[in-house]
Amino acid sequence: MCFQESSLDQGFAIVVDIGKTVAKLSLWTREGRCLERLTRTNTVQPDESYHTLDTATTADWLVQALRQFAAHPVEAILPVAHGAAVAGIRNGVLAFSVPDYEWLLPAADLAAYRAQRDPFAVTGSPALPMGLNLGAQQDISQIPSQVPPACFSPRRHARGQTESQTSCLPEPWPSW
Repeated sequence: MCFQESSLDQGFAIVVDIGKTVAKLSLWTREGRCLERLTRTNTVQPDESYHTLDTATTADWLVQALRQFAAHPVEAILPVAHGAAVAGIRNGVLAFSVPDYEWLLPAADLAAYRAQRDPFAVTGSPALPMGLNLGAQQDISQIPSQVPPACFSPRRHARGQTESQTSCLPEPWPSW
C-alpha cells in the first residue's frame, strides 16, 4: 500500500492494471505520488477445450475496488495493458472466454496451427511457446468462429482471421 493519510483528497488518476496473475488498482496525485494501491490475485479456470482467465471474479473485484476511490476528485482512469491475453468485447460484454496464454496448448493442435501460419520472413513474428502468439490463441480456442468480425478490427489475415487490438504478441499480417 502506498497510502498517505494527509493527501487522500488529492487523488487525480486511477491506474487499472489487470494482469494474468495479479489485478492492481492504484490512486495517484498529479505529482506522481501513489496514495493507495489495491491488489487481488487472479485465477485460471479449466474449460472443456482450453483454460480461461477468471474475468467475472476480477470484474466484480474491480467494481468494488473502484468504489473505494469514489470520494476522490478523479479526473482520469488509465488502463494498463500487458501480457498476451485477448478479450473481445461486443455490446459491452465479453464476446468469448479469455484464453489463458500460458496454457500448454495440445501439441497436435499447436503443430497444425504452426503449419498454416505465415513464416517469420513474412510477419516478423517468431513462433512463440504456449499461447503467446495471438494467432495461436485464436486458432486453438476457435475465437474467429465464435465472434463476429465486428469484435475485431477490419484488417484481415491471409487465412481469414481478423486482427485485434491487443497488448499481446500479435502476428502481423503482410501488407498487400
